[in-house]
Amino acid sequence: MVCDRPEYREYLPGAALAPWVLCYWTRATFTTAGEPLIHRLLPDGCADVIFDAGGAAIAVGTMTTALVLRQHAAPDVIGVRFRPGRAYPFFRMPLAEMTDQQVDLLELWAGARPRSRSAWRCSRRSKRASR
Repeated sequence: MVCDRPEYREYLPGAALAPWVLCYWTRATFTTAGEPLIHRLLPDGCADVIFDAGGAAIAVGTMTTALVLRQHAAPDVIGVRFRPGRAYPFFRMPLAEMTDQQVDLLELWAGARPRSRSAWRCSRRSKRASR
């Protein structure tokens, strides 16, 4: 595949999110049809949320081994890289359960919503019962 080198950039977060977010990053790839583009990702102890130009959104847990992706189409992507161990408030599940996993972000958040709502309802009932 004829491919210009992917353009990867990192951006620092604002002060309000800096305790959780290590950086925001973008990757733009310019390719032509042919052999797949090989992209190597090394483990860095961080979890990411990745959005691509096609509308997909995934949560990526911490990796324990390198990941090699072979892509025939490499969409432009934007990501949020969390500091090690700091993605929990955004993923709403123990990060250990996401090690070496890629999860659809909408499914991840949809699974968390009912638990949050039911916990909220239970706490409201408890407050009413104690009055």
